[in-house]
Amino acid sequence: MATGEPALRKAVTTLEFLSQDREARMFYEMRQKALRDQISMIEGAKEEGRLEGRAEGWAEVARKLC
Repeated sequence: MATGEPALRKAVTTLEFLSQDREARMFYEMRQKALRDQISMIEGAKEEGRLEGRAEGWAEVARKLC
């Protein structure tokens, strides 16, 4: 595959490497899962923070109205 795109070239090289070694593929997949889990955890914490902030905001509005 002849391509000048560095990202595509790296992806092809990685795929060729992982296709040859079952253990390397397993470690790669474990790493990818860990990264997805971490992203999911961060996104969940962000959403929790947004909800908490909204609740505090509404509580402040309610205090000012009373």
